[in-house]
Amino acid sequence: MTNGRSTLLTTIFLATIWWLLSDQQTSSWLIGIPTVGFAIWVASRLQSSPDSTFSWIALLRLLPLFFRESIQGGLTVAVRVLSPRLVVHPTLVDFHSTLQQPAARVFFIVCVNLLPGTLIARHNGAHLTAHLLEADSDALDGMRNLEQAVARIFDNQQPVETCR
Repeated sequence: MTNGRSTLLTTIFLATIWWLLSDQQTSSWLIGIPTVGFAIWVASRLQSSPDSTFSWIALLRLLPLFFRESIQGGLTVAVRVLSPRLVVHPTLVDFHSTLQQPAARVFFIVCVNLLPGTLIARHNGAHLTAHLLEADSDALDGMRNLEQAVARIFDNQQPVETCR
């Protein structure tokens, strides 16, 4: 982090998130203090890269996209699992990421892995192999949208076409 004010704002933001997620339980701070401390350390590492800028506003703008994709993916997976005839055609798809910063790519991979029905099975730099439940699903479009949102978080640049 570049200065004390930035560290203070990050600490307040992360502590507030913890407080809200823990249902305001005072006992949760036994885990919360080390967790928030670790998150502050990670945030400082993300911001300390000389070629990196990190936008908290862009991160907040990512949340609606992430929740929408999570709900949509979760419903799709649930329908398939609850169907009398399980309809899945799992496949591996190559995905070339245009994210230049390693931290941005790792953040993207983590986000993709949290979405239902998608998983990055292998990565080698910018070359990713995604495991999808369905070859013709909207998962690749979701991954493209997510990659654009991650690009805005880390360097405010939109990636170009990402799938091959």
